[in-house]
Amino acid sequence: MARLALLVFGVLLVCAAWLWSHLDLVPVVPAVASGNAAPATSDSSPPLAADGDLVPSAASGMPTPEALPERTAVVTSAKRYMIRGTLTRGGVGQPGRDVLCSSGWGKKPATTVTGRDGGFAFEVTPGKYELYAPHMLGITRQQSIYLRFPPSGRERLAAAQCSCVVEASDVAVAMQLPQLSLIVTVRNAKTYAPITWATVAWRPPIPEQDELRVPVDVGGRVRFSDVTLGRSSVVASARAFVAAEKSVEVVADRGDQVIDFLLQPACAFDVVMVDEQGQAIAVSKAQVIALHPYPSGDAVYPSNRKQFLNKERALVTQFDGMSAGLYELHLDDDFYGLAGDEPTVRFAPCIAIGKHMLYPLLGEIQKLEVRVTQRSYATLRAVNQQGELLNTALQVTFQGSDGVVRRVLPAPWQHGPRHGGSHFEGYMKPGAYSLALTVGDRHWSEPLVVRELLVDHTVRVPW
Repeated sequence: MARLALLVFGVLLVCAAWLWSHLDLVPVVPAVASGNAAPATSDSSPPLAADGDLVPSAASGMPTPEALPERTAVVTSAKRYMIRGTLTRGGVGQPGRDVLCSSGWGKKPATTVTGRDGGFAFEVTPGKYELYAPHMLGITRQQSIYLRFPPSGRERLAAAQCSCVVEASDVAVAMQLPQLSLIVTVRNAKTYAPITWATVAWRPPIPEQDELRVPVDVGGRVRFSDVTLGRSSVVASARAFVAAEKSVEVVADRGDQVIDFLLQPACAFDVVMVDEQGQAIAVSKAQVIALHPYPSGDAVYPSNRKQFLNKERALVTQFDGMSAGLYELHLDDDFYGLAGDEPTVRFAPCIAIGKHMLYPLLGEIQKLEVRVTQRSYATLRAVNQQGELLNTALQVTFQGSDGVVRRVLPAPWQHGPRHGGSHFEGYMKPGAYSLALTVGDRHWSEPLVVRELLVDHTVRVPW
């Protein structure tokens, strides 16, 4: 019996040794009790770091830093702290207000919403921060009297703001909203009816460089809350009316101030170009539309002309600030001229069908649909046998019904013999054209017939 017990004990001992060698077990260090007592260690136990991790050493069998591979690196993240604050008005917390925290110019700010007591919090790393609560309504726009890069249309002026520096601990801040408001009403000076499509802009005192624009409600009224003390200006504007501006002094002991605007009516017209199917056509940046007083007078040009240059061009051509009277609509005709002694023509993007006379009314925004014929837009290029663009001018000519052969000019925005990946970009009317180019003493020409609205053609020369 004693021999059997010894045999079992030996087998267990061998199994334990095998497990020890294959599982690479590390002796467990006793945990440190609470207080300042030092951990109980033996001479064979590996040393501990302050946070309880094992310290590599040759005696412990763990790899030392010198023995670690070069790709091994220890990443230490920056410590994070909290910015806590409250947003109040007259000592009362303001719930549901946006609060933004920015760490510098050009960086996207973090956003949160105040709680029931007006409290908010941001988790940040050490640094300098700007916190602000924007006005609840309106869109920030650049004042015209300042020359600087305008802010994004999504940004709004700050109703309350503060700065703080986070170093090695949490930071508490407090922001207080002003208690004064401006109440603005916009009405028609002739009928005294509210102008429901008006917009009012509040321009804060200098050094603020932006204005806050808010549309009026159905009663022609708007309220600017949280306005700052000092001299401000308020501008009321509406299409088909003459804009007006008033100066106002915001004083602490006066309370809310009421401002009434009576705008003088003017005329406004919207012109929409439509194709044969009645679909609106985007206005090309090469198209010039104007209204000419009949029988004579200075032409009126679109007030939204800059929108024609955008990637998504406008579908409506707007005319504002017009006086009452009879006008004739003009779309640019084809431009005929001379380049030296050579007759030239630049085709217009659209040609109006029929003659259009307008009689705008004061205080109303009227609309006119103009049926037009669209011109083809052509992109032409010339390449050699290797498919490389030739750096030379491509001459495009057209013989009109009068028998005169004219050189067709490209679109106004194209410059030089080759522009980008093409030699010619411009408008053409249906018909037969001739394409010619000269490289050194070699000359090449070929015909081109235009039928489609979009023409993309490559001239391949045999050299």
